[in-house]
Amino acid sequence: MTTTTGLAWNKSGHMISAAIAYADLKERNPAVITKIIEVLKQHPDFQSMWSDQLSQVDDPDLCLIMLAARWPDDIKKQTHKYNHWHYVNIPYRPGTNGVLIPQGESIVTAFPDKLSIAKSQSANDKDRAVALCWMLHLIGDVHQPLHTIALITEQFPGPKGDEGGNLFFIRERPNSSTKDLHALWDDLISTSEEFRTVLNKAGALRNKPDMKRDNFTEQLAIPSFNDWAVATYKVAIELAYLNGTLKTGTEDDGAVLPSGYKDKAHEVAERQIVLSGYRIGDAMVEVFGK
Repeated sequence: MTTTTGLAWNKSGHMISAAIAYADLKERNPAVITKIIEVLKQHPDFQSMWSDQLSQVDDPDLCLIMLAARWPDDIKKQTHKYNHWHYVNIPYRPGTNGVLIPQGESIVTAFPDKLSIAKSQSANDKDRAVALCWMLHLIGDVHQPLHTIALITEQFPGPKGDEGGNLFFIRERPNSSTKDLHALWDDLISTSEEFRTVLNKAGALRNKPDMKRDNFTEQLAIPSFNDWAVATYKVAIELAYLNGTLKTGTEDDGAVLPSGYKDKAHEVAERQIVLSGYRIGDAMVEVFGK
């Protein structure tokens, strides 16, 4: 994946997953929210980036967690140093089987490192706050299908392949402009960063009957972050790349998506982002206890 693109779900998507986690924690483990806030207030960017915004909302604790979840994308303008933490390029070669998570730093190495720091009683408060932001963010990232895969073909040779869909060019309709597949999936949930709009979207998603926590029991029983990545990778194969049958075009003339593709992708993206919200909540309980 390139260093200039790839904000999983875009920033509003991360805010939505954090809002879902907050609502879940408020219902099941409200004491954990207090502990999260205590740590996040020690973040080195708390005053410069967040304090003013928190004074303008009715629920500053919720707002702070939502802002913390998008912070790793907000700092991309300052540095590209951590861009490789946002994804893992698990190679997908159509017609072959097997899953091989590549070596080297990626989202699957960054997350356990940040989890360890967040749980450490010896780590300083600023480091724990930064680690929490990364945890909130990376759990969201690993549920965006194009953050877990690299299509490897003759057109997209390894090891980078199509860079998580960034080089896979499509059009939504015959008269639409060309965009890359990664960008299409990033923007499926919402494109607004306005606090109330994002919050309303999070509430609407969580209140859908099929999005209740009980409907994710099997997935939430999977503890391994690597297994989450592999599960999302399989979603990408089946539903993003249509098992290798999805056509790509050129940067100037993207291939037109099949009928119904975006509707199905939107449905899948909604389930993925809600699942990520519940997993964020569970991860916060793991860090701070019940």
